[in-house]
Amino acid sequence: MMQTKNKLFGASFEQSKKIIDKSILTEEGAQMGVLSSMSFWRRLIGLVGLLMMIVVYGIGVGMPDQFRQSTANVQIISQQSAALMGEIGLYLRPVILVLFFTLIALTVLNLVPKGNYAYQLLYGIFYLLVLQLVTLTVLLPIAIGLAIDAFGMTAFYVQLVFCCFFIKKYVIDETKNFKAYLLDNGEERLSDWDVRLMGFIKKYGGILLFLAILNRWTLKIGENVNGNPEFIHLLLGCFFLGSMLLLTLMFGKWIQYSTKAFYLYKYSNEYRRYFNITNEQWYGKFRARFMSKEK
Repeated sequence: MMQTKNKLFGASFEQSKKIIDKSILTEEGAQMGVLSSMSFWRRLIGLVGLLMMIVVYGIGVGMPDQFRQSTANVQIISQQSAALMGEIGLYLRPVILVLFFTLIALTVLNLVPKGNYAYQLLYGIFYLLVLQLVTLTVLLPIAIGLAIDAFGMTAFYVQLVFCCFFIKKYVIDETKNFKAYLLDNGEERLSDWDVRLMGFIKKYGGILLFLAILNRWTLKIGENVNGNPEFIHLLLGCFFLGSMLLLTLMFGKWIQYSTKAFYLYKYSNEYRRYFNITNEQWYGKFRARFMSKEK
């Protein structure tokens, strides 16, 4: 028991009540939309997401394939950056395709009734994880290409440092604080190394990024491009950092949602009594009616 005490998934039922309230039984409270619904007709709406797969395939696979064939018709960005998108897309193509078809299968299989509401939540959590991985791999080629086209390689490396900062702050630190709240451990204390690193990035990160961007416009040290980017290029170049920030925020929240779903599953019997969950809420209308007829 002592070995699991300080683990994120090692809390007791009483401790888990701090992060789970009755709103988790609703789509709004679970924050998964139709992925948390026990209604077949509500889950059927989720098939609309299959239409979005066409856009996903076009951005993640079709566009890089087109850029590898020819960059002659590229206008908004440089041909070098378009070629880079094609090369990155080539390396990520197998991963994107596996995740793409996995997401399609999960979308269709969501129609299949699950054993109970806790199982449905766990299924939704796994679906959201795959969705985030699809989003990440699909956006990487175009986001990296736009960032390098606008700001150059040197500034791109600085942006990667900012990505590490996002992961540390919004995923690792937030998860530590969430676990500390769950387990009554008090707020997690950062190590001296963490404090110094985060302080350095906060203090000098913006300056380094500015100098790297300035290098793209002036000295061009380490850059393999001629001319300066237009204003539209600068706007598009912010897409990489913005998308990485959004994805890290989403993943940090996903960890918290997955923890709640896990404890609802782990203490299913306890929460059914605690929230007085009806058979219809737990098993869905169809199965609840069948169960009532058996009595």
